[in-house]
Amino acid sequence: GSRAARSLKGAELLRGAGFARPTPLAAMELRRGGAVERSYLLSEALGQARTFSAFIDRRTGPAGFSYHSRAQVLRAVAREVRRLHDAGLFTSDLQETNLMLEQRPERLQVYFVDLDGFRRLRSLAWRLRRRNLVQLDRSVGRFLSYAERLRFLRDYLGGREHAPDGARQRQIFAARNERLRMHKLAVELLRERARKDRASQRQARYRALFRTLFCARALGPRLGGLRARC
Repeated sequence: GSRAARSLKGAELLRGAGFARPTPLAAMELRRGGAVERSYLLSEALGQARTFSAFIDRRTGPAGFSYHSRAQVLRAVAREVRRLHDAGLFTSDLQETNLMLEQRPERLQVYFVDLDGFRRLRSLAWRLRRRNLVQLDRSVGRFLSYAERLRFLRDYLGGREHAPDGARQRQIFAARNERLRMHKLAVELLRERARKDRASQRQARYRALFRTLFCARALGPRLGGLRARC
C-alpha cells in the first residue's frame, strides 16, 4: 500500500498495543492508471512535544531541566522502547527525530511518529532489537556521553540485577556479571554502528564519484574539455 495507508496501519498497531502516537485525522491517495502516485496523511498536531534530542538539551528542553531529570528521561525512553519490542512491534526507522516527548503534570509522554515503518512480528529477534538500538545510538548518541549511552542500554535491558538481601558476595558477583554483559553488548552495538557508518561513507563517496564522472562526460565537451561542477 501507499505510505499513508501504511501509516494508518502503524497507528492502529500502536493504539491497540497501548502506545502513544499522533492521531490520524485524514488520508488521501492520488492515483493514475490504478497506481498510487502520491499519498498524504493529516495527523494531530503535537504542539507541546519536542524531538528526543531537543527535549534532553538544556537549552531547548523544559524549564529547570537538570542532570537528574535528563537521566530520568533517558530511563523512561529506554523502557518504552523495550516495551515496544516486548509487544512484538518493530519499526524500520527508529531515529531520535521519530520520538517526540512531552512533559505532562503526571508523567512523561513518549510519542512514536513516522508510522509507516511499523509492523507486528510473532517474536522480535535480537538482530532486529539491535538494529533499532543502533539507529537510536547513531542519531541521539552524539548528544550523550558514553556513560549515558551505557545507562540507556542498561535500562533497556531491565536495569540492575540485585542479589537477595544479606547475600553480599552474590550481590558483588551479580554486579560483576552485569558489567561484563553491559560491556559485551556495548562493544557489539559500537561495532554495528561503526559498520553502518562505514557503509554510509562508502555510499557518499560512490555518489560523489558518479556525479564527477557524469558531469565530466556529459558537460565536458560543451565547455571545451573543462571540468564542470554540477
